[in-house]
Amino acid sequence: MGFIHKWWAQTRLLLWKNFRIAIRNKVLSLLQIFSPILFILSLFVFQEAIIKTDQTGLYDVVTQGPPIQLSSIPICVKNRNLDGCLTFAYAPDNSDAVRDIVDRIRLNNNPPIAEDSVRGFGTAEDIDAFLFNNPNFTQGAYVFSVQTGNNSRMQ
Repeated sequence: MGFIHKWWAQTRLLLWKNFRIAIRNKVLSLLQIFSPILFILSLFVFQEAIIKTDQTGLYDVVTQGPPIQLSSIPICVKNRNLDGCLTFAYAPDNSDAVRDIVDRIRLNNNPPIAEDSVRGFGTAEDIDAFLFNNPNFTQGAYVFSVQTGNNSRMQ
């Protein structure tokens, strides 16, 4: 019991001493009390400012960019070191819609792309395998995404 009594007496004396020091220097005491409150208040104000800034539209969300005119696809020129070359490769080649689009690309190019410079592949993996086994053989390749069903569409 003596330990608790001694501890309580020391704690009371220490609190009384701190109180007397705080009364002597009122400005410092008020600063110690209000500085954490001001700091937390400033964090809250900054958070609110950030939230308001995000909603005021400092930047425009663009879901679709403006249309740009693309230049023609360059024609692949056969090099004496190569057996041949492809101007354009595409996949999948089992869709009539894809073949129609590729034919339009081929014919609307300036100059038109020859039919033997365009090759279709079954899947994207087939194109990858061909390009890996035949480096510097193809100008470019495009993989179409075809969805079949009632609402069939192409991307």
